[in-house]
Amino acid sequence: MAVRTYSGRWTEQQYQAQTEALLEALRVDGLEPAGKPILARYDPPSCLGFFDATK
Repeated sequence: MAVRTYSGRWTEQQYQAQTEALLEALRVDGLEPAGKPILARYDPPSCLGFFDATK
């Protein structure tokens, strides 16, 4: 499993850029992904329930 963390607002462009950066880091290290990348995100514990986008 490979993980890349980043902060900030989620956008499709940000997701694509971070996905490419992760895949490039794997290539540099001579690794090959076993499957497609997935996005896992969360809101911090301080987020009020009605603003929580992940529930």
